[in-house]
Parts: sequence; structure tokens; C-alpha cells
Amino acid sequence: MAPFVHPGILVTLPMLLQLRSDVRNRIEPVFSAYQATLTHEMGPYGGMPAVVFANLSYTPHPQQLQSNGSGITAFREDAFAAYTHALLWFITQDVRHAQKAIECMDAWPSAWTAPIDLANGLQIAWAGAVWPRAAEIIKHTYPPGWPGADAFGAMLNSLLVPMVDKGASTNGNIGLVMTEAAMHAAVFSDDRARLDAAVEMWRAQAPAYVYITSDGPTPRRPPAQRYLAHTSPVCDPTCTDEQMVSYWHGQRTYGVDGLCQESCRDFGHVELGYMTLVNSAETAYHQVRPRGGGGGAGVGS
Repeated sequence: MAPFVHPGILVTLPMLLQLRSDVRNRIEPVFSAYQATLTHEMGPYGGMPAVVFANLSYTPHPQQLQSNGSGITAFREDAFAAYTHALLWFITQDVRHAQKAIECMDAWPSAWTAPIDLANGLQIAWAGAVWPRAAEIIKHTYPPGWPGADAFGAMLNSLLVPMVDKGASTNGNIGLVMTEAAMHAAVFSDDRARLDAAVEMWRAQAPAYVYITSDGPTPRRPPAQRYLAHTSPVCDPTCTDEQMVSYWHGQRTYGVDGLCQESCRDFGHVELGYMTLVNSAETAYHQVRPRGGGGGAGVGS
């Protein structure tokens, strides 16, 4: 069995080194994106003020998450801040950014300690897909080490993964981001069985989300996934053709490669769906099968 590639969630060490080089040499568009990151303001949303995630004065907001959704915005914002600072640490080698990422990550394992309702799985997944990206970079590139890594991994595996490891039977972007979160947590934890399960789920979700003409006159049915309360439309492998029309938001005519299950819903959700679909594919590319020379891995044919 091939060992895990670390760092290996979305980016590998050669990719991070190239990023650092591009910034130092002012290569575009990387350098402009780096500069924007330092000052870009996000929000306000979810009752929280606008923030600059790259700011070294950023303060994490740890709290027990609630089934009514309380605290989830803070959980997501702190994930974005941790990842931003992890990347800035590697690019600049300024240890203050590594310490800020660690501060954000260490704040949560003692705060979120009890399960919450599965209906919150979507928002947990969008944050959960990001937290391991930060953790992976810090754990494997910060020489002083990160004593809290095990506690952080335990939080991911005991509280987050059970909310996302079975996908969702509703709109495809939801199940796909859950799979991304489960996949990233598996890489961080060196859990080969969970990684394989996430890749298997992705391989069933992806062709059901994106239609190509070789599928035939109708799209493929999605795999069996968890039902989330109060979500619609829903579909599983037993869906009839008419149920598929509802699931595809009224789409009845296909025949064009690249149509998406949410194309007739709105393009914003299509963008989200494609983004998380590609993120998982990139991580799997680094992890599923070893390849020579680059410190990455390929999914294969």
C-alpha cells in the first residue's frame, strides 16, 4: 500500500515551493493574488463583522456549535483564517503566520465537543473541507512542530466526519463538498480506509452530477446517500425518469456534454459544485496511486 503524500491536500510540497518562488519573483497572476490576500476583506455575514483573514491580529471564535446553526459561521471563518495563515507561513516563512494558524486550530477541539444535528452537515462540510488544508501544511512544513495536531485530528474524526461521510441525497454540490471534507480529513489522519471510501463515493457522485452524451438519453442516477432533513429535491439509484426531471430542476432535454444537475437551478450553485468536485479530484490525484518524480500521485486510468 502506497504511503500518503504530505503535504497532500490540494497542494504538495513541490507545488508550495513553486508558489513561494512565484511570489518572490513577482510572477503573475500569482503575485497579484498574493497581494490581494493580504488586504482582502470578507463579510460581513452571519452576524459577524467584516474581516481580513490574513491579518495577524485576527482572533478565533471557538464555541460549542449548536443544532440551531449557532457558531457555524465562526467555525467557517476560523477555517478560512487558518488556511490563509498556513499558506502565508509557507510563502513568507514568517513564523507569526504559522503561529496564527495554530492558534485558530488549537482553539476548537476544546470548544466543539458534542455532536450537532445532521441537518447542519452542509455548512459543516464547507468549513470541514478547509480546516484540514491548513492542518496539513502546518503539520508537515512547520519545523518547531504542532503539539495540538492529534487533538485537532480527533475533533475532525469524531465530530466532523460522521456528519459528512455518507454524502447527501439532495442537490449535488452538497454531497460533493461533504465528500471533499471526508477525503481531506482522511488524508490528514493517514486513514487509508476512509480515503478509499471517499474516493469511491466521489466516483459515484461525479458522473451523476455532470451529464455527458455517452450517458445516454438521461443522466446517471446518484448513489445512495444520507437524507438530510428538510432538503429537496432528493434522488437515489431508484429514481424514475420523472423524479429525475424534478431532481434536475426541470431539465428534460440533454445531449450536451457538461450539463450539471443544478444548471437549471442557478449558476452559482453550479460553480460551487464544480469547485468542490475538482478539489476532491486534485487531492485524490496526489494520494490514490504513486507516481514518479513529483511527490504526488495519480488517480490512474
